[in-house]
Amino acid sequence: PSLPTVTYLAEALGMPVGYFFCDESEEFFYQKQIVFPRLLTLYRNGSYAECLHTFERELGECDDELGLMMASSSFFCGRHAWRTGALNTAAAYLTSAMEFAGETVYPTDYIRAGCSLLLAISLNVQAPLLEFNQPGYIDSLRRAGCLDEYRYLLGEGEGYVFENEFYGEHLAAKELMKTGHY
Repeated sequence: PSLPTVTYLAEALGMPVGYFFCDESEEFFYQKQIVFPRLLTLYRNGSYAECLHTFERELGECDDELGLMMASSSFFCGRHAWRTGALNTAAAYLTSAMEFAGETVYPTDYIRAGCSLLLAISLNVQAPLLEFNQPGYIDSLRRAGCLDEYRYLLGEGEGYVFENEFYGEHLAAKELMKTGHY
């Protein structure tokens, strides 16, 4: 087609003109240019599941920037699923978060720490401390928003103020039960 025809088609499809002249190795970057603003809006609005679905449906390929966004989105979905008791769903999201975290050069220590803790509990509810390595995780867990779960898991409620009151109340109830005060 002539250049005016290509320009018309590009505008009608919402694509840059260069897209029609690129080879396959450059196609991802043009697709990302189109999809990224939508992904960013979904991410900023906290629509993490929709962000993941849009990524899978329209891109499916990662670079550093997308890897971090998808790792965070997967982690937030996994943490929500874990907190609502959907442990299998949580494990799938958290595993995905770990995979995406491996595809970016950006720091993801807090995502990895949160995933390690929640996966440990999801995969081995009766003995989660056998599943993950505790040392060095506290700061990362705090950044991941999982410090309450860690403290609860270790039974370290004394003197600690939980964001989620349930954890502290449950630990206090367990202590009362140990002394026969049902």
